[in-house]
Amino acid sequence: NIKFPKTTKKTSYSKVQEKLIKTCAEERNFFFPCSHAGPCTIANKCSCIEANHLCTTQCIWGRYGRNLAHGCLCTSGCKTESCICFKAHRECDPEICHCHCHGCENMNIARRKKKQLLVAPSTVPGAGWGLFTKTSLKKGDLVAEYVGEFLPTTTDSHKEKSSYYFDVCRDFVADSETQGNVTRFINHRCKSPNLFPKVVYVNGESRTGFFALKPIKAQQELFFDYGSKYSYDWKQV
Repeated sequence: NIKFPKTTKKTSYSKVQEKLIKTCAEERNFFFPCSHAGPCTIANKCSCIEANHLCTTQCIWGRYGRNLAHGCLCTSGCKTESCICFKAHRECDPEICHCHCHGCENMNIARRKKKQLLVAPSTVPGAGWGLFTKTSLKKGDLVAEYVGEFLPTTTDSHKEKSSYYFDVCRDFVADSETQGNVTRFINHRCKSPNLFPKVVYVNGESRTGFFALKPIKAQQELFFDYGSKYSYDWKQV
């Protein structure tokens, strides 16, 4: 049994901010909460530190650890880059954040906030089905979360071609071909897409959300750019 100290020296808030901002754009492995004897250090083989992650409250040392991710201290909203969580592609966490804004706007995926959507024949010839919004959307609105079966990229289950694969992190993809939701019907458009995907950390988990790139009128079809890894053959559909 590990005996946790009543107090422990913690990394300063400013240093944690610097690490959050520095690592948010880096491609990292999937996050697994650390579990080890002794404090979170490289010597104790803390898996979070080794993978360049900040610890969460789900880790073995939790809020007692020096590598714990501190939350924001916002007083006027958490939907701009003035919020350290938003800037670091993390949703606010009530356990570690101290934002005093009424109804935090940076907890959309955790609260399962999504828009009303409709699956119908696509406006793109030959594309089959497409996804449409029932209501008008504002820039930055969460449209829906992309869900699917998590598959490791290092196994035979990771196919070379699939229009439903979405990179979640360096070692896992989400496959919505057989286990997904309506977001699997969003079609590709490299020119003037109206959505953008973003992987965010939600209570220690990597989650992918689709957000409005610009204001979108009701009944409009939704598109996003599949990216450079998308097969040329699929782009012809």
